[in-house]
Amino acid sequence: MNRLPTFATRSDSGSQLVRVAHDVEVVRGGDGRTIHGILVPWDTPTRVADAFGPSGRFEQYDEAIARGAFPDAVANPSRVKFLAHHDKRSNPLGRGELIRDDAAGLYGEFRVSKTVSGDEVLELVRDGALDAFSVGFSPITSRSVDGVYVRQHAHLNETSIVTFGAYAGALVGGVRSHDLTPTPDGPLGAGEPSAEGGSGDQQEAPPTRSGMTHQERDRALHLLSLGGLR
Repeated sequence: MNRLPTFATRSDSGSQLVRVAHDVEVVRGGDGRTIHGILVPWDTPTRVADAFGPSGRFEQYDEAIARGAFPDAVANPSRVKFLAHHDKRSNPLGRGELIRDDAAGLYGEFRVSKTVSGDEVLELVRDGALDAFSVGFSPITSRSVDGVYVRQHAHLNETSIVTFGAYAGALVGGVRSHDLTPTPDGPLGAGEPSAEGGSGDQQEAPPTRSGMTHQERDRALHLLSLGGLR
């Protein structure tokens, strides 16, 4: 189980979650304008801290994302914006082209627009300087299973390329040509999971994000060195 230092911040869009995770290695591909990889690993308990857990109060708890939790994104990938560091005030880098449920996690491909910022991000990914995905989502249905709060259904608002991701399994596969589309490994698990057999909680929450900017990381490390948040 991942045990991650976590804290909540405020932004213009409301409450946001920032989760510190270990760096991941990027597997570089060929040239092109498509960035691809695993966005969210399935069934990976991660220690988080926010007010959207089982108690509804701010606390630490273990969270996992169930396979099939993002059916809307799978059905309509072009509606998922591709951002840099969850920056909603700047123009997006691009948009989703393909999102599917793979055995390892939620797999995504994002077409990067031909802009100055898009070219910069592509170069940073090729160099390995940017190597992690981070997702912003709104929980809809969750339930507790053996001490883990499982997100069964959620709305994927956006995906960001970040320096530090929330999950060690959220790997950037690399950059490759637009026409190289992999074959799905099986049927999509896009149906909404059933809450039968458990205490399903209907939960609407502000968008949740993971990953952080350099400034947020410096502040987090400073606060942790002081023994906690003020």
